[in-house]
Amino acid sequence: MTDTNYLVSTPVTPFSTPRSFKSVAHGKIYIGSPDTDPVNPANQIPVYVVNEDSSEVRISQPITINAGGFPVYNGQIMKFITKQNFSMAVYDAYGVQQFYWPDISKIDPSSVFNLLLNMLGADDGAKYIGGLGFLTPEMFGAKRDGVSDDSEAVQLAIYRASIGPTKIIWVGGGKYLCSPVNFNIPSGVSIIGGGAGSGFIFPTPPSSAMHEFFTLAGNGSLLKDFSIQFNTGGLGSIGAVQAYGVWFKDTATNCRAEGLTIDGKYSDTVMGFSNGFRLTGQDNTVRNCIVTHCSMGVTVRGTRLSILDSHFDNGYTTEDGTVWTSSKPQWDGIACEGILDCLISGNTCTNNGQSGIYIGGGGAGYSSGNIITNNRCFHNWNRGIDTGISGTQSTTNDVTNFTISDNHLRDNRETQLWLYGTNNSRISNNSVFETSEYNTLFGTQASATRAGIALGLSSACVNNVIEGNTVIVQSTTPYSVVYNGTGHKISASNRILGGQTTYIFGTDALRLYFNNVEFYQGTFSPQLIVGSGLTLSSSTGRYTIKSGRVNFDISLTITASSPTVSVNHRIYSRGIICISTRQILQR
Repeated sequence: MTDTNYLVSTPVTPFSTPRSFKSVAHGKIYIGSPDTDPVNPANQIPVYVVNEDSSEVRISQPITINAGGFPVYNGQIMKFITKQNFSMAVYDAYGVQQFYWPDISKIDPSSVFNLLLNMLGADDGAKYIGGLGFLTPEMFGAKRDGVSDDSEAVQLAIYRASIGPTKIIWVGGGKYLCSPVNFNIPSGVSIIGGGAGSGFIFPTPPSSAMHEFFTLAGNGSLLKDFSIQFNTGGLGSIGAVQAYGVWFKDTATNCRAEGLTIDGKYSDTVMGFSNGFRLTGQDNTVRNCIVTHCSMGVTVRGTRLSILDSHFDNGYTTEDGTVWTSSKPQWDGIACEGILDCLISGNTCTNNGQSGIYIGGGGAGYSSGNIITNNRCFHNWNRGIDTGISGTQSTTNDVTNFTISDNHLRDNRETQLWLYGTNNSRISNNSVFETSEYNTLFGTQASATRAGIALGLSSACVNNVIEGNTVIVQSTTPYSVVYNGTGHKISASNRILGGQTTYIFGTDALRLYFNNVEFYQGTFSPQLIVGSGLTLSSSTGRYTIKSGRVNFDISLTITASSPTVSVNHRIYSRGIICISTRQILQR
């Protein structure tokens, strides 16, 4: 071997970006004769590794680059040499050539260094980064210093992701200060952070209402694991909120927001009107998110949408607590109208100015086939779960075919579970409680008409199955349950305790004929129909509905002053008048 060794390395000093820059990670290095293509085996020259004892061992090509950007042999970082001048080509993990030097001996290292800096500093400089797998706003000039406006850099990163092979933008290093712009996330692009300590701050209120900070309008976009903090300046109205944290447009499909933390009152002393999420479109998902200080945590309209394992709290009960009016900016935790085949599961809705979960027809929406399960709703000013029709029931305005199951509802100011015109639905295995904490929270503002479970709007509230629910309320609670409507199945498996009144339909006919009540105990007053010379001194009548049978217990005290007569009493059994005759002897 000759005495001259040529070190195999890039002809520039390695450098990194502010984030863990990995130069052509998992790429390949080819070494060949000068002014030839070193990828061609015919042009390749011998390459050696130098061991710790200075011995040299010839190796095969190409040389592998590890995840840290260093050339390795058998996984170990080594010193590589050749015995002559050479050309070198560097390919990234995808087989794309990143660099080619035809003759290393003719390269001025400083010129190459400046060339690379210029290439990487261009608007499309990210395309030269092989194997990194993601973009960052810093690659496009973001400072992330809490003072500079990083909006333009974020926009450039989004644009680059929309046209390039790298679709992931990583924002996990901290928070980017932005003006009130809109970030429209294209199809397939993901923005991923490092938790609530990373993300975006919008300290200046939008100049006009209905502003969207993030918009998803395509297919397969993802926002994950970062925070969105914005300021409304106390502006807006419930009909035209000042801002939306994230809006899934009606054209959006298979888009997701996961692990986001949204605060609608950043550095604000007065809360304005906003939505954490506006969720429309098809097959979109909000999961594991936390939304605070937004008028509504999420508003929903669309098909096959999912709201999962999230927490919605606008702070009304804890931060205001006065009598709620419609001018207040705090409304529902989850508010839905016109939703089809959607899943609302595992969410916690607390301290909201209206209901924890509201689902309605909305006068112009048909809600059907939805599952509301395993949610927790407590300390909301209005109801825990509120479903029903606004306006007149029609084929385009209805709330039907729901499954409402296994929810935990506690100490909401109004009725815990409310079904107003909801029909053809199954209400099962829900746990409903009113505890002494209710009195502490609401005091003199307690509702005088509240109940554990209530079915209202008799004309539309029909054909529901009520089974396996546990309702335990205070003895001072006005109603334990209130059932209205027809065609319902009221299962004996419901457990009901407490309440001043248990209102299970208003008439015997509704209990015994127009609904299937598996267990109920009621009273009636027996009456004398025929006979003379008789006096009904006292009477009691009780009936028990159990498993489709009606058992009657009648007690009469009658005095007679004339000869023997027939005494008849009438009872209703599933709509049939039954007449029973007893002989009363002259006294």
